[in-house]
Amino acid sequence: TLFRSNGRGEAAAGGETGEDSKKMNSLRNTELALFFLLALFGISVTWKVAARDTGIDFYQFWAVGQALGRPGVTNIYSDADRARLGAEFLEEAKRGENRRLAAVAEYRKEFETYSSPFLYAAFRALSSGNYETDFRNYRLLLLACLVIAVVMLARLTGHAWSTTLGAVAVFSAWFPAFSSDLRVGNVNSLQLAALAIYLWTVTRLRWRHREILGGAILGLALAFKPNVAFVGGALAVRWIVDREMGRLLRHAIGGAAAGVLAVVLASASFGSSNCWKHWLAAMRSLPADIITVDLGNFAPARLIGDQIGFNPSLVLGILFAGAVLATMIRTRRTPGSRAGSPAAIPDALVEGLPLSIGCLLLLLIPQLAWLHYFVFTIPMLLILLRPLGAASSERGAIVWRRILPAFALLTLAVEPVQNIGVEITAGTAGVMIGFSALILLAGGLRELALVRSGDRQAERR
Repeated sequence: TLFRSNGRGEAAAGGETGEDSKKMNSLRNTELALFFLLALFGISVTWKVAARDTGIDFYQFWAVGQALGRPGVTNIYSDADRARLGAEFLEEAKRGENRRLAAVAEYRKEFETYSSPFLYAAFRALSSGNYETDFRNYRLLLLACLVIAVVMLARLTGHAWSTTLGAVAVFSAWFPAFSSDLRVGNVNSLQLAALAIYLWTVTRLRWRHREILGGAILGLALAFKPNVAFVGGALAVRWIVDREMGRLLRHAIGGAAAGVLAVVLASASFGSSNCWKHWLAAMRSLPADIITVDLGNFAPARLIGDQIGFNPSLVLGILFAGAVLATMIRTRRTPGSRAGSPAAIPDALVEGLPLSIGCLLLLLIPQLAWLHYFVFTIPMLLILLRPLGAASSERGAIVWRRILPAFALLTLAVEPVQNIGVEITAGTAGVMIGFSALILLAGGLRELALVRSGDRQAERR
């Protein structure tokens, strides 16, 4: 299906009889039904696997969210409150009958509070106080976010419904980054859904203020977890290079309004605006020993830094950001150019490529990228694996749009390989996963150059 010449699977033009048309429609319906069942199977498999886990990240978000309403909690980012709250929740868990809650509370004897105040405020608002109920509901939310993100991104990039449903199956059941997010109860699938909704908003919503709304979505996502700043930065660079300052301004207005809202809501939940100052101080003091490769930090910057003895994030940032900037400048749009026009390239690619590149930069540059962070490879995978056009036999298209993305997808699937008995160390897994992200970035830069050049063959290559 991935090698089909178009995104809808139409029959060859001309000469189709009524009977042939009925047969083709019947085949398409059968195909859709089978892919729908495959998607349901994938979702059920990952749900069953995740149900055994305790949610070590969710527990901390959940507990800290509840702690905000407790008297005597002055600074959840201080060592004293981290230790005291961890001990209090552990004692409460031991007094109850929930063995899973007791196990995860034992694991989190001392909290590691480094997330934003807005994130903790959001978890406080979503919490009922019952761990099992809240964890189940949160995992359902993560599954819904994955499905929403994959469906939106796949349809925006021209995938047929059959391949869209197939992608839901693959990214739910056979994609370790998402299964990790679901098991530990982190927030990366929420972020991915927010970015998909943003892209849909600015490219498909027919409303004059859609870019202000898009800026608000990005602003809330940034306040929730600041690593999406790489996405906003990549989009902003595109608008600046192409002299689309109006778009940048409208996004900035929406983002500023959303930022103010997030600060007000979080400050109200914490009872003081000092929480933001405390959080920034905590971020600057993040201990290196809690984000090691052995614990599952697969950031290439950390892997390289452990070998050479210093943090290479600045060097990697200059290198990768320079490559993106050079590609954009070299293919800068000029007045009257075809690049990005509706007749040449879909808006979803014009905006989706910088967004997807930003997602990869947040994996390749910082010192921290847990396994579940790699759900951010999904946008680029869907872009590169979109349906090929009439020139699909071209060698470059087959390599960059099929072989290399498929290799990256397989390399990202570390856990299935381990499940069949292959021994893979944390360091080796990190190298494999980081290399996959690098391959996708290279493919994304190639597509960016093709799309921005205004080449009408880009969609066929």
